Amino acid sequence: MNNLIKNEFIKIFKKKSLWITGILIIVIIIASNLITKFSNNSSSENYYSDYYKQYIDEEVAKLNPNTASDNAAYIELKTIQDVITLSNKYKSDDWQQEVIETYLQTAIKEKNTYQYGLEKEEEKLKEAQSKYDEMVQKLDRGEWKYFVEEDLKNVEAQLDLAKQSKENTVDKMALSQIERQIKTLEIQKQTLNWRLEKNIEFGYGDNYFNQAIKSYLNSATSCLDYESNLENLTYEEKQQYQNELRRANLYRYDIENNTKTQESQSARGILMQVFNNYEIFIILIIVMVAGVMISEEFNKGTIKLLLVRPYSRNKMLLSKLITSILMIFIATLFVIGVQSIVGGFVFGFDSMTLPIIEYSFETNQIITMNMVAYLGIMFLCKLPIYILITTLAFALSTLTTNSPLAIAVPLLGYMGSNMINMLGQELKLKWITLFVTPNWDLSQYLFGGLPMFENMNLWFSILVCAIYFIIMLIPTFLVFRKRNIKNV
Repeated sequence: MNNLIKNEFIKIFKKKSLWITGILIIVIIIASNLITKFSNNSSSENYYSDYYKQYIDEEVAKLNPNTASDNAAYIELKTIQDVITLSNKYKSDDWQQEVIETYLQTAIKEKNTYQYGLEKEEEKLKEAQSKYDEMVQKLDRGEWKYFVEEDLKNVEAQLDLAKQSKENTVDKMALSQIERQIKTLEIQKQTLNWRLEKNIEFGYGDNYFNQAIKSYLNSATSCLDYESNLENLTYEEKQQYQNELRRANLYRYDIENNTKTQESQSARGILMQVFNNYEIFIILIIVMVAGVMISEEFNKGTIKLLLVRPYSRNKMLLSKLITSILMIFIATLFVIGVQSIVGGFVFGFDSMTLPIIEYSFETNQIITMNMVAYLGIMFLCKLPIYILITTLAFALSTLTTNSPLAIAVPLLGYMGSNMINMLGQELKLKWITLFVTPNWDLSQYLFGGLPMFENMNLWFSILVCAIYFIIMLIPTFLVFRKRNIKNV
């Protein structure tokens, strides 16, 4: 058996098509890494385009603030015009841009309302103008903490009022709403304190921790919505809740520990997603091998030479199947190895030392592991996909002796699997759980996650995959044993 497998590998690696495919995969991975790195490094001088600025200027010029019909629209557009003028003082990735959009826009609108409103309010205008001038002064001086401190004061004031209101509220529904408000304000307060404690400034540019704070805020707030009605959530809503809970906890870990474990644009981040981004390359290699394993022998007439050897047909076929399955490991190691090297040279190898973190829904805790362990776990979870695709290509190659068909059908099946699963979810087809595609990716069960469809579990999915594997193998061996090769 060992000699048979060895001979099969020798024949495989003599094929020029496999080497050409490997070279193309390397080129694509290099290009993908370079595009990822440089596509997000470009920043323009202005946050708003000249075309948009010109359009707003023209619209403002058409309106008369002294007429009732135009006044509201004029104030709105004048505010946008003033925001653009202020924004253009800074580069598009400066922290001031986010502050202008978050804080200054409201102050500008308030000032314009008192200045251009039909009823002039001089005292309020002076107060609004003074507040606006102070904010602009802080912008120019680079004092971003001023805005955080002001926001923190407002949040703490609202929090105190909400807590007082809670003490004086008896109605259950009103009490529930107040408690929800308190939790939201506490999350906001936490993010503002993080900014001050860890010196995390605003900014739309390459500022990981700013994005982490905003992502945590959005996800943690979304979790409150789901938790307020946890018992009545649909299965889809439970999945969404898990996604938000996981996201919030992972970003919280990064903020508190000053790590960048969720940074996708790094050698580590891309390698973590290697099975999602480059799985098609693994599939392509194994299908190219398994899809011609038997059919090529028949087409070239070399099957007769194989069968005159002192091996049974079953043993001969089994050796080819084992070789095809072993190619899964070789193809996976090849793709992971290429991405590791390319990603390291393009982004640097520093990020590789960071641990992989995941949130366990079973223990409600963060768990850590190294990259090798993580990739190993992910590979084992994806292995049913690769084995079933390999077996399908191998079976078609044996049953039809048609290489193009044996390659095309598994590839189309793999590429259409997501569409099949989405249709099953959209149409709520319960019987789709008996089909192989919702079951063959075992990563959906990792860390206590909810599977794609309700009432599925790990052992059910393994059983379904095993049944499909056996169904494909039985006719393959039966047909090969009885096939007449005299006329080949």
